[in-house]
Amino acid sequence: MTEGAAAATARWLCERLRAVGCSAHLLSVARDPEQHVDLVRARRSADGVVLVEPPGVPDALTGLAQSTTAAVLYAVGPVSLSATVAQVAGQVGAVSQVSGLPLDDTAAVCGHGLCGACDLPLAGRRESWVRACSDGPVLRGDLVDWGRAG
Repeated sequence: MTEGAAAATARWLCERLRAVGCSAHLLSVARDPEQHVDLVRARRSADGVVLVEPPGVPDALTGLAQSTTAAVLYAVGPVSLSATVAQVAGQVGAVSQVSGLPLDDTAAVCGHGLCGACDLPLAGRRESWVRACSDGPVLRGDLVDWGRAG
């Protein structure tokens, strides 16, 4: 699943998964139809491509995960997208691997763990945090307390 500028990374991930024999389906999220992934390139990289607007993400992702019996759901995009993917993965019994970095254009992070802009609270640990830029950037979605995240 990808949103915005992270589409190139998602296509690469689909290609890598397919290269090792895994099925890979891409869910592209965009408010404006012009902002979706390049369909020609995405269809070459993935077994299937679904286009959706942000309000439809939970339902579209749940349907896709159930119809493909996905074992792992990946998210590349803003933290809000990672939270949604982690939640849906928990509901459908899948594992989630999410980008913990704020990959939208509104936030800047240092990339070294110094600024704290990418700090995410760990689930079940009141004062424990993970720094996505230095500890990630890919995290298991179920390890983050998305209700307390940024």
